[in-house]
Amino acid sequence: MELDAAMDAGATDAGVATRGLTPAAPTTVQFQWQGQQRHFNDTACLGRVAMAVGATAVCYGHQDGTMRCAGRVAQTNFGRTFSRTDQQEVDQILISRSVGFADGIAEGICVHRQDGTAACLGNYNSQGQFGTGNTSPVTSFTRWGTAQNLVALATGTWDSICALTDTGVVLCAGLFFGATPMPQPIVSNNGSLWVTTFGAASVDDDSTFRVSNSVSECRVTAAGGDCLGQASFGIPGEVVDLIIADVPSRFCYLDTAGSVYCRSGPKFRGGTVLALSANFDGSALCAVYNDGSLWCVGSNEEGKLGVGEANALPIETQVQPPGSVYIGCP
Repeated sequence: MELDAAMDAGATDAGVATRGLTPAAPTTVQFQWQGQQRHFNDTACLGRVAMAVGATAVCYGHQDGTMRCAGRVAQTNFGRTFSRTDQQEVDQILISRSVGFADGIAEGICVHRQDGTAACLGNYNSQGQFGTGNTSPVTSFTRWGTAQNLVALATGTWDSICALTDTGVVLCAGLFFGATPMPQPIVSNNGSLWVTTFGAASVDDDSTFRVSNSVSECRVTAAGGDCLGQASFGIPGEVVDLIIADVPSRFCYLDTAGSVYCRSGPKFRGGTVLALSANFDGSALCAVYNDGSLWCVGSNEEGKLGVGEANALPIETQVQPPGSVYIGCP
């Protein structure tokens, strides 16, 4: 397999991405947003990772500040190798479910940027969840609402999207809310927000460490992972992320040692994993190692795994070299 096409000449040195720090394993000691992972590099700061897997696209935040994607979201074709998008300083990436369409036509992607704004692209806007004031498809990244002080985005099944501001205000758009993000009669004190599969915003929930990128019915709590009523994934206090994907193993989780376990057995055993992602309607898994490399396994619709072709990867394969994914401190 030719991987050279997937290797970007600008991604060369893991030390650049970490700014001289060696990332440790991820942690569950604080709330973690969907589509991103924060981890302890050392006592100096918290590093961050932004990466997401969709049914037909994979995207990540590159160490040069750009967001890079491979595959396709709706009518936007990123290509079969990872390429730069026009999005800069992205620290959260969410790719929607494809609502049963394997070709990804009904997909969407939304990102949060370090400047406190958010933007979306794609066709999955039937309820106005992209916050553009209407329900039309969006063919280029377009601002979600007008707020410039957003902390992060949250969603349940993508019929609605909510965001938290740095003043604790919750804004929501989509089903039950309309196509323009509107303030909700709830305020967050501690800075956490997740959205149920019924579209309800839940703030300052001390029992929830994270909800899955795919569906918020999968959650990480102090008791471990709990997905679709099937509880007790992993050891309580050691589960960092729990994902559900259309793969034989179905459920996989990341723990505080940086190890990945699926129902079919361990995955990504070649290094310490900082971030893990999958999509409910897809059968690919991707992981970011603590050297800034990106590894994937599974289906490769539209060439989303970035290796220059659309054949599935039967085993875990490095699709971007060390130093590619930004894992450093802001």
